[in-house]
Amino acid sequence: MQYSATTVRLETELKQEFDSICKSMGMNANVAFNIFVRAVVNKRGIPFPVESSEKKDRAAGLAAFNTIREQAETGSHTELSDVEIEQEISEYRSGK
Repeated sequence: MQYSATTVRLETELKQEFDSICKSMGMNANVAFNIFVRAVVNKRGIPFPVESSEKKDRAAGLAAFNTIREQAETGSHTELSDVEIEQEISEYRSGK
């Protein structure tokens, strides 16, 4: 069997944490990367979901909207004034 070397550049703190986690599982970074590469080849893709934070933010917003809609349909949600609604929207957009 032939082997090829690959160089991966990581932030120092990230590498240290990665090495520590690998060590706690009884392996080193080389073994972990080989496991990852084999999983990519077997799956023909990344073996876990890769999502942007924007997608997660939208999913959270949609979940909140659905909760409020359900509360409105069941009558368990208190009414908000137009001013309160605008304030909620502004706070969400500004990331508060």
